Amino acid sequence: MAAVSIILLTNLLFLAPYKLWVEERAKREALEKPDVDSLKTRRNQLFEASSGLLTSTKAIFHEWSVSDVHKRGYLTRDYHAKHFRMSSLADNFLHEDDIYRAAQDAMNRCNIAKVDATEGLPNHNALQEAHEFTKILLLLLNADS
Repeated sequence: MAAVSIILLTNLLFLAPYKLWVEERAKREALEKPDVDSLKTRRNQLFEASSGLLTSTKAIFHEWSVSDVHKRGYLTRDYHAKHFRMSSLADNFLHEDDIYRAAQDAMNRCNIAKVDATEGLPNHNALQEAHEFTKILLLLLNADS
């Protein structure tokens, strides 16, 4: 009982503020990215962000069940930072329905795979769908390059 209390107290005192700081930093970095006028640069940024989100989703899918609490916390923070970045970058393509919709679909599929894995029910089909929808987005982003 004392060990559980110590762990909860440590999490509350040290890890909770750090988690908030990391999330705020990720949001700030996403918003502070320099405005880019080049469509190609924006496409490349979204390309990299979507690849990063898929990689983070795969890491959660493969490592969640064998990870300790600290590793799970890191995986979750990494996923949320990459999801926020991709979401921010996808908003630059509101005027391009096909790219915006493909980005939203890819993010949703990654989220489904992540939720399934974190709930202890890793679903290979969900991960495969996340991969396929991300691939569609990547093809759209490279189509005009």
